[in-house]
Amino acid sequence: MRRRYKRQISKYEEQALNAEGKIIKIDYKNQIVGEKYKTVFYVPSLLCPEGRRCVTWGHTNINVGDYVELKGRFNDDIFLCWSIKIIRKSESLNEVTQ
Repeated sequence: MRRRYKRQISKYEEQALNAEGKIIKIDYKNQIVGEKYKTVFYVPSLLCPEGRRCVTWGHTNINVGDYVELKGRFNDDIFLCWSIKIIRKSESLNEVTQ
């Protein structure tokens, strides 16, 4: 009888942070790197005037103007997202272009 897969706790679990924000810019969306999808986007930050750079590995359907909830950790100045939850999609094209 096979054992059921049990998720192992990450060694970075104590560094986990939850953040919320609006996506202000997307550099790469679902770009294939190796065998994975990579998405690079920015959310507002008090410390970085251009926004905080966030990276996630995996297929996403986020757009500029979406409000998202992020869970992940910092590696240098980059926020590595483990999970992204879309709270609210952008309502109109006017919001996307601003």
